[in-house]
Order: sequence, then structure tokens, then C-alpha cells
Amino acid sequence: MKTCLALLLLGAMCCCWVSCRPVDDGSYYDKGMALLDSKDYPAAADAFQRALLNNDNALSAHLQLGMLFERQDEQLPLAVWHYRAYLAMAPTDDSQIDAVRQWLERVERTLVASLRLKLDNASDEERVMRVTLLEQHAQRQKNWISALEQENRQLRQSLAEAKSSGK
Repeated sequence: MKTCLALLLLGAMCCCWVSCRPVDDGSYYDKGMALLDSKDYPAAADAFQRALLNNDNALSAHLQLGMLFERQDEQLPLAVWHYRAYLAMAPTDDSQIDAVRQWLERVERTLVASLRLKLDNASDEERVMRVTLLEQHAQRQKNWISALEQENRQLRQSLAEAKSSGK
């Protein structure tokens, strides 16, 4: 009886080890892409989020999550977040940067429009709170743009210095 119990516990531990062990590199992202092909969007989103946790093709995972969440009105803030994360991580020569910036602007416009609609149907107290949140968001956007402009100036200056020194 003890031997059977020990074998049963050993079998359970092996099953747990198999299910809890890390999956090979690339598999979460690849699984997400396969799930996208089969139109299982919730499972694909889960796979891409796991890819992010495992630093498995994180840049592309952010892009895929942005596109997935953009399809769902209640998930628009997540789409904004993932598009921004993509833009923050993308190398400057990435060919998709301009498209992602356009997608981000479109999602932000849609999100603001939906918030305005909710605001129109809200009580005065809710309106004040929502206007405050929108103002804070706008300020964060302005700060982000200012930081990008400053980084752009610094990069241009570094590039000009490198060119003038013959590098």
C-alpha cells in the first residue's frame, strides 16, 4: 500500500514538473500566432502575455496584443499601453513604427470619444472626475511628447557630432 502511494505521489510530482517546467524559447509567441490563425483570440492574448513574461519576442508580442485589444472597446486602454510599449522598445529603423503610431492615435481617439460619450451620460460628480482624469492623461501625453522631442534633439546632436568627427 505504501509503495502504491509512493508511486502515485511520484507520478503526480512528475506530472506537475512537466506542466510547470519552462517551455522552450519562442513557444509562447509561436503558440499565440497559431491561436491567432485559428481565431482563438482570448487564448492568443494569454499566450502573448506569457511571451512577455518570458521575454519571448516581446516586441512583436506587444504589437499583437495591441492589435488584439484594439478589437475590444473595453480593452482600448490595454491596446494603448501595448502600442506605447512597442514604440518604446522598437529600434529606430523599425519599418512598422509609423504604422503603429497611426494605430495608437486611432485607438486614443476612439478611447477619448467613448469616454466623452460616457461623460455626456454621467452625473455632475462623475463628469468632474472624468474631466480631471482626461486632463491628467493629456498632461502625461504632453510630457511624453516633450521627452521624445528632447531625445530626438539629443540623437540629432549626437549624429551631427559623429558625422563631423568622421565616424
